[in-house]
Amino acid sequence: MSDVKWIKLATNIFSENRKIKSIEIMPKGDTLITIWFKLLTLAGKINDGGAIYITPEVPYSLRTLASELKRPIKTVKTALETFKNYEMITMKDDFIYLSSWCDYQNVEGLEALREYNRLAQQRSRSQRKEQQKVNDNVNDKNSKMSMTCQKENKEGKRTKKEEIKENIKDIEGEIKTKNLDTPTLEEVTAYCNSKGYDFAEKFFCFYNGVCWRNNNGTPIDWRAKADYWALSNAEKKPSRAGDFDPEEAFRLALERTEREFKTTKGDSDGTHV
Repeated sequence: MSDVKWIKLATNIFSENRKIKSIEIMPKGDTLITIWFKLLTLAGKINDGGAIYITPEVPYSLRTLASELKRPIKTVKTALETFKNYEMITMKDDFIYLSSWCDYQNVEGLEALREYNRLAQQRSRSQRKEQQKVNDNVNDKNSKMSMTCQKENKEGKRTKKEEIKENIKDIEGEIKTKNLDTPTLEEVTAYCNSKGYDFAEKFFCFYNGVCWRNNNGTPIDWRAKADYWALSNAEKKPSRAGDFDPEEAFRLALERTEREFKTTKGDSDGTHV
């Protein structure tokens, strides 16, 4: 068990607690009270309902307890006898149990904290599983999209760009069903047109292929990314008209998605790809 970082004390412990008041006026009463509080903190570290031991199978001896409390053996023995007479502790097979442990602990609060931590871990596991399903579905969709883009248009009814747009809409619908906040091709086109950018479709194909996420898996601010693309392109030499190759754009996006998926899967399996 993890240790408890605090104990609960009443402000009137020295004025209204009859046992503490009685011990305080004894010879070496201050030392006995110090030992009592040290036992309380030791029980908190062990965190086993007020039990005090070295391990659940090994109790403290007088010598080991005196060493733990940094007090003479005779003084520790006197303290234990006093606490036992005042029914502040019980001893069974050399194991020490604090009779009033609940008075020094917010038991309900501890239980609530344990329950909160349990639920938090459960939610975290569920979120990881759901995210893995999203990654699997998107990766499968990307594979199908790549195969579709490689087919020739034998019937001559649809251009390659029309096939790309159709597959983009399929992935768009898949991602939206998983409640991911992603832009549509129309939204990207409208934004790029308002800024005078001429790479709307290329930009959409690339970031849609990686689920609108950064390398570390965090969602991107797609408008800021578009602005960054424009700034980067302005610093480069102008490209020739017609340089955009849809198949090449999808191939690069697919390869990047597969690499990130393998990395994520390797981390969750405890292996490295």
